[in-house]
Amino acid sequence: MSKLNQNSIQFGFLLLMFVATDVSAQYFDTLIFRTNGLYWKESVIFMGDQNGDSCDDFMITKMDTTAAGSEGKAYFYYGGNPVPDTPAFYIKTYNPITITACDINRDGFRDVIRHRGVINTYPISYDVFLGGPDIDTIPDFVIYHPDSNHISILYGRDWPIDYDGDGWEEFVTFSYSWYFYFLMSTAEIQPVEYHVLKPDSAYSNYQFRYNYLSFADIDGDGKTDFSPFLQRTNPSNDLRRFYFGNSDFSFSDYHQFSSDTTFQPENIFIVNDMNGNGNGELIVFRGTAGGDMPYALSFGTRPPNITPEVKISAGGLSGEGISPGDINGDGYGDLLKFIPYESYALYLGGSTITGLVAKLYFSNVFLREINFAGRVGDVNGDGIDDICVGENASTNHQSIPDGDVYIYKGTRTPASVEEEVVEQTGEKNIEVAISPNPTTGKVNIHFTLPDSGMLSLEIFDILGQWIYNTSSKEEKGVYTKELNIQNFAVTSGIYIFHFTLETGEKTLTKSVKVQLIK
Repeated sequence: MSKLNQNSIQFGFLLLMFVATDVSAQYFDTLIFRTNGLYWKESVIFMGDQNGDSCDDFMITKMDTTAAGSEGKAYFYYGGNPVPDTPAFYIKTYNPITITACDINRDGFRDVIRHRGVINTYPISYDVFLGGPDIDTIPDFVIYHPDSNHISILYGRDWPIDYDGDGWEEFVTFSYSWYFYFLMSTAEIQPVEYHVLKPDSAYSNYQFRYNYLSFADIDGDGKTDFSPFLQRTNPSNDLRRFYFGNSDFSFSDYHQFSSDTTFQPENIFIVNDMNGNGNGELIVFRGTAGGDMPYALSFGTRPPNITPEVKISAGGLSGEGISPGDINGDGYGDLLKFIPYESYALYLGGSTITGLVAKLYFSNVFLREINFAGRVGDVNGDGIDDICVGENASTNHQSIPDGDVYIYKGTRTPASVEEEVVEQTGEKNIEVAISPNPTTGKVNIHFTLPDSGMLSLEIFDILGQWIYNTSSKEEKGVYTKELNIQNFAVTSGIYIFHFTLETGEKTLTKSVKVQLIK
């Protein structure tokens, strides 16, 4: 095997990566924030812009491994350019999943809400830390919950929940007997108004699985719908319900799928609008028992449509997905899908979605759940949402490595692949020209490297499926090589040549479309 140079190409290791169907999409590899430590699941809390600097702020909950028992801390970070490495302060929590954010006093700032004390203590109460320029670690007031059930998980960490469509958030909790509580307030703060969803008598013996809950406006009416998964083991008959938001907090308007008619209803999740029609989308399982576990998108309707419409390339064993926002600035919501024990997959939305494939973000430890991922907003103030992903974490910190939380910079899509440059740096990018194009097989690849480093070439088909990869260490200079793509390209069509140069200080990328005619 020889070096990638004027005359030859080295066959290298496989890189299991995907690109978006929109071939003009750039990779999202610019790391702008990282913090490490052993974190618990659901640890990212979107706070919005608290201090008026046009950068969104955020919190990351962290388990305190030095404390006895279950204790955690929620670290508050101000956004910025660069994003500060050091948190401004932290708020101690009983459990990192018992703290959330909600604009409870309706002043335009998200407030921090913390379950007060140990979950089983009564009366149940919540500390409220009012958001704004003066947010601090001292509770401003206490909410006493109207019920004494076992309240635990607090929702609304990433996207506001507005069940009644009045433009203001609700604060949502649940009990293990699957009572849901929608707590509201006004500018006067007290007293707190609340609405409770109690189980139907016929379903009182079902158990609510909080890690399968999702919120989004699936029917586009401006009211947040929510979808719990309810499990019954004896006799087995699981339920996936879709409760449609309404102005009077009635919970009688719902649609459900059961396991006796729908395969794996637990693996159906609502995500935010991706095609710009105002309706949320569904991630739906489209396989069969013992199959290859593929997933697809189904576009939001009322009642929900679970018929697969757009295949998702990276399947895995779980349909969990979250909506990070618009991370490429094209006006369409995007998607992070969790692939258990493997990675997160990033999918870009668009006006026409004909197939979804993705860049995969890998971890060096097993990803067992959707840990840390969530919406952080625009933390560096460039007008584009950024991407938060994280590694696995566990309460068993003796056997599982520490987890890290990463935030990658959102990146605008260039007008065309050929115009792709290193964004906002002014540095010279890789120059690539491929001829003939279209080709019947053999092509000459001419490229100029502005710096020395590790050069990788990945080739994808138009659906984003990886078909070829090579990499080698190269010096700064001008190169030409010949490649016969008929050796690995099966059919005629468009193929994407993606070049990546790792210099140690920066990463340069360039993508070119090549048409093969057989």
